[in-house]
Amino acid sequence: MIPEIQKSITQYAAVVAIFLSLICQQGFGQLTYMVDPEGGGDSTTIQGAVDLAENGDTVSVTPGLYNELITVTNKSLNFCSSVPGEKVTVDGGQMGSTALVSSDNPADPITICILDFIFKNGSAGGIESFDVNLFLMDSIICDNMSLFEGGGLFQLGGSTTAINTSVTNNMSGSSGGGLFVFGGDVMLTAADVSDNCSGADGGGSASLTTTSMDTFVYTVDDTNFTNNMAMGNGGGLFLIDIGDINIDESDFCDNDAISGVGGGLAAASLFMPVTLTIDDVNLGNNTSSGAGGGGFFQDVDLEGDTLTYMANESTTASGGGLYQIGGSIDANGVNVMNNMAGMNGGGLQLVDLDPAKKQKVVNANVDNNIASQNGGGLVVVDSMAFVELLKSTVRKNHAAAGGGVVVDNAAANIVNTRISCNHVTNNGGGAVADGMATLTMTNTIIDNNTAGMTAAGVCNNESTVSIVNSNLVSNSSPDSSSLFASANSITEIFNSISHDNDGPITITIEPTATGTIQNSIVDDDSTGINVLSFDPQFSDLDGADDIPGNDDDDFTLKPISPAIDAGDNSLVSLDLSDIDLDGDFMEQIQIDFMDDPRFQVGITSPNPVNGTPIVDMGAIEFQPVVPGDVNGDGVVNLLDIEPFVDLINGGRFQVEADVNGDGVVNLLDVEPFIELLSGGQ
Repeated sequence: MIPEIQKSITQYAAVVAIFLSLICQQGFGQLTYMVDPEGGGDSTTIQGAVDLAENGDTVSVTPGLYNELITVTNKSLNFCSSVPGEKVTVDGGQMGSTALVSSDNPADPITICILDFIFKNGSAGGIESFDVNLFLMDSIICDNMSLFEGGGLFQLGGSTTAINTSVTNNMSGSSGGGLFVFGGDVMLTAADVSDNCSGADGGGSASLTTTSMDTFVYTVDDTNFTNNMAMGNGGGLFLIDIGDINIDESDFCDNDAISGVGGGLAAASLFMPVTLTIDDVNLGNNTSSGAGGGGFFQDVDLEGDTLTYMANESTTASGGGLYQIGGSIDANGVNVMNNMAGMNGGGLQLVDLDPAKKQKVVNANVDNNIASQNGGGLVVVDSMAFVELLKSTVRKNHAAAGGGVVVDNAAANIVNTRISCNHVTNNGGGAVADGMATLTMTNTIIDNNTAGMTAAGVCNNESTVSIVNSNLVSNSSPDSSSLFASANSITEIFNSISHDNDGPITITIEPTATGTIQNSIVDDDSTGINVLSFDPQFSDLDGADDIPGNDDDDFTLKPISPAIDAGDNSLVSLDLSDIDLDGDFMEQIQIDFMDDPRFQVGITSPNPVNGTPIVDMGAIEFQPVVPGDVNGDGVVNLLDIEPFVDLINGGRFQVEADVNGDGVVNLLDVEPFIELLSGGQ
């Protein structure tokens, strides 16, 4: 069985068992009242059976249509279809709430369990629940409306658990088109919340806390919020001061916040601390007129793993995929693709994050996003926090300025990241630091970015930018194609390579700026300390497919590269982001862009310094190789022949195949390769 399917079945079986156990605790098996409209039971109506039942009893209903309203007060009951799997339909006939369940004692809520029911055509909502622990399974709430909150379900106090239940095509004049919860817990498992509409916030669902400062839990598991619409905020889901939000393996797609923020999901903290934990969640094709086409989070602590923001749009504001203001972000495995923003941050916009908390995005793919103004991929703005972007890719994003990344009046540390093939009509194709920002880039490759005016690679405008052990390669703009540093800026380029950038001047540091270039390669200028203007001898800049900007581009150094052992160990950045996860934040970074070891003994000039080999220039350290081991299995044998021949026929370079060490792979390598084979090394 496929593991994902087996996991889903196991989870579903678990929640079914919980549901049934609740019914048993409730008193299932005490007394059961049968409802049969033909007169064969204890009552011909559901309400009649409710009136007969006592606390803990069960009402078993013959499947079919019942045109009535149901009211349950101060007694816990179970409702089920007499034929499992066949639905009981309760039609409110637009005469009020289809079902009203309530308790007069909030401190001792009643419990209502419902299985295989449909609630429809309520004019004051489908279900109204006051201080009730409500359990719904295999049920449907549809085609209801309310002039106020909660078109499908209104909950005050208590809790709601919905398993394999649909809330669809409901409408409210105020918040919560599908569900509205005020001061209570919610758990949605294998549920569907779709095609609902609200006149205010939360097209699919809205949940707010009470003034009691209690912490409530909102859990969404394996659930779809689809095609919901809010006239205000949170097209899919809107949450205020819900202290513990957990969303797992769920989709928020095709939702719309017409005149507000958070097309798919909006969550905010106004008075209560809020933690939002997201795992394996997709926000796609959502739209908002305000910020956060996919998601909007305010003063929320976001913890996420495997998040996808795909094709969302903020039509007139910022953060096409995600807009977060305040709080913190700790996200791993984030895919932000094909989003659009009418202002800034086509993919992500992070604003005024909490400086006392960790701010980290790891293993992100920020691709093909568009911003009408600044920051096609990612914007970090007005934040005293130290924001980290680690082991990520920022590629093929578009904006007026700052195609890939914009750091504005904020601090960011970018490590082991590729910023590639981004485009701007003005300045800063790859990255922009503006407004007294601090931007550090280490083990980062900034390549094949373009700008209509200046600085296709990096634009430093009155900020502090440090580029360490990084590559600025094949960027193109009419002026300063590699880097531009304005007046009153500070720029450091250490142990780095600026090569093959297209423009009359590749690096411009204005006279009133402070700029230091040390132990680096710059094609057209050797000004600085130990600066070379030689070809760095990358292995294959446009890869096997001969298309620059793709994953097969090879930025490793050939054995003849002048960048090997040419850096300065003292200039290597501190590992403030603990990129190697060893818990040491004050050591120098010990790995390169490929996560291979730094400080390796090179071929041309080993010369260890105090027992430590000299670091290479650039993002990728030259690694010791086994000549002739083309397939990388650690030995030279017959399995290396086919890939060796393919490299020669294709005219491609691989350091293991360059057996004679002349920097190319050709027929001159055949004889020494055969000797290695014969020797069995």
